[in-house]
Amino acid sequence: MDINFTMTPDWVTAIATIILVLATCIYVYFSYKLTKETIKLREVETSPFISISFDTSFISRFKLNIKNIGKAPAYNLSFDVEEEYLKFFNYKFDQKISYFAPEQKFSILSSGYEELDKSDYKNIPVAVTYFSKDGRKFTDTFLMEWKHLDSTLIEKNTLEEIKKSFDDLNKEIKELNKTVKNKKYFVSNKLSVLEIEKKDDYVQFIFSNGEICRIEKEYIADIGFKDIENVHIDDGDIEDYSTRRKFTAEEVFSNIKNLTINEEEK
Repeated sequence: MDINFTMTPDWVTAIATIILVLATCIYVYFSYKLTKETIKLREVETSPFISISFDTSFISRFKLNIKNIGKAPAYNLSFDVEEEYLKFFNYKFDQKISYFAPEQKFSILSSGYEELDKSDYKNIPVAVTYFSKDGRKFTDTFLMEWKHLDSTLIEKNTLEEIKKSFDDLNKEIKELNKTVKNKKYFVSNKLSVLEIEKKDDYVQFIFSNGEICRIEKEYIADIGFKDIENVHIDDGDIEDYSTRRKFTAEEVFSNIKNLTINEEEK
């Protein structure tokens, strides 16, 4: 019996080996890159990041808005501002913040445009240092700059903001007055009946002075009403349509109080 063995040529084996080595190298390279990206992503997920923004909304006073926009808390947060610049701020920069949570923020007031512009400084460097939970240290420096600002534009924007605030306030007041009018609530010193609740056994009157008076239905005639089902509110007062008689809120309130006193005395 004859058996034929086909031998693989050496050059084919060599090429296959080279391809295998290249494939292994590529795999190792991308595995390394993936590991690095995973480490970076992990660092982002566990790192704080302190952001400092310069608020120039008002010309008289500026603000430094400090916020932790990272996904982890910052520890032992501190600021470093040279002594010559401290006069422009209302903040004690020598104090540390032991814990600064994600999304936590606060503002530091500074002098306004006029005072800063009169100084000889082009900017004020504010350095911030903080640590992550695992002890990693972060240091950033923010340059507070104002020379590029147009004071007239800032003042104009400020006046526009104030005007807008007043316009919004007037609009809210008008809406409030409309709501009050629709609900028949009265903004005045005159006593008014706001609501009458008619139940099976009693009637409850709610007055604008906050008093809530409840009387049994059997005593309705004692305060001047003939048929409570025909009693309704009319501009804060009460009208009994069964007798065509109108009572002021003060009269009803007084009659109920007198009835209550008489019942207590009995």
